[in-house]
Amino acid sequence: MSVGAVAVVTENWLIESEDYGTFVIDSEVMNTLISYRQLGKHDCEAGGALIGCLQRINTVAANDLTLPQPSDKRTKYSFFRSNAHNKILNDKWKASKGNAYLVGLWHTHPEPTPKYSNQDKKDWHKVLKQGEYEGQFLIFIIVGQKCIRLWVGDNRNFKISLKGEYSLEK
Repeated sequence: MSVGAVAVVTENWLIESEDYGTFVIDSEVMNTLISYRQLGKHDCEAGGALIGCLQRINTVAANDLTLPQPSDKRTKYSFFRSNAHNKILNDKWKASKGNAYLVGLWHTHPEPTPKYSNQDKKDWHKVLKQGEYEGQFLIFIIVGQKCIRLWVGDNRNFKISLKGEYSLEK
């Protein structure tokens, strides 16, 4: 396998959290996230929304996502999600009769192990305060070059907590 190559993900990513229950990130969603890693010198950040549902009590599943849109602003070190994602979310919510909704946000970083920036934290807090979503929290995924990390943002205390890390090096 060449440097940076990742085997296709065939199983869902499961994250257990005492505070928030179980998160299930669908394998197809994982493969799409991996496809946007910033491995090239000129690759820009990419991002979108995570779409999912409550599978069982205390289990949130992300089984769909929005892809980068032409109206997004993308540079090597920044990503601005345009309102086009909201239209896609709304259309998918209507098509699912209200069963598919915003469960979180995702974007990429040009670093091996991603850490959220001050701008990411501001964006996440804004969505937690002003966004339309089900429940008390959202998940936030950042795709790095060597791993994917998942944080949970709680809308009761606006605390951001790292809950999972998925290695892309096998």
